Amino acid sequence: MSAFGNADGFPPDTDCNGKPLPLWFLDENAFNGSQHALSLPVKAVGLFVAGCIYTVWLYRATMKTPYRAGNAQDMYDEFEVFGLGRQNLFVIGAAKLTLATMLAGGCVVSSFSYLVFWASFLLWFIQFVAALYHYSLRDDPLDRALPAASLALLLAYVVFSSQPPYCTNEIVGYFMIMCIACLGGAAHFYRIKEEDECKEGYKSLPA
Repeated sequence: MSAFGNADGFPPDTDCNGKPLPLWFLDENAFNGSQHALSLPVKAVGLFVAGCIYTVWLYRATMKTPYRAGNAQDMYDEFEVFGLGRQNLFVIGAAKLTLATMLAGGCVVSSFSYLVFWASFLLWFIQFVAALYHYSLRDDPLDRALPAASLALLLAYVVFSSQPPYCTNEIVGYFMIMCIACLGGAAHFYRIKEEDECKEGYKSLPA
């Protein structure tokens, strides 16, 4: 493709069929995120979320809080309540801390701003699943899912405010809707199943 047109005689900003090329194809910086300057609110929210994750996993992991699942005394017990096992705690913890570091780094250093979208997107998925785990426990009040759900909402704001040009609102939105519908439906089904089993257990008790 030359400055005077492509091989088929169409203008230089069109493909071989004469259709306009997407902006990310024409922009040499489209994939490094340098053309997308993050706004101050996005940076503030990103740093706040990263700070929350650091606090939960590095400072409060061994503490009992009102939002622990079941009767868990710390993060280790909480993973046992969820049925994940303690061995998964280190995997998920390492992933969240790594993504939080990428998120904070992208918010602070402009040359790494392209990391913000992917870090916030993956963290959103993890936080959404964490909120569903809380919701699926029949004996727990719903407000115990509030911290995870709140962070998921904040991360969704960062995701839609930092997406690269090759990833549109429609793509991100469809994926999030599919996750909410499929995983949310599964968590609701599990909660209802636990309630039904509990009712059957009460009925089988001798009068």
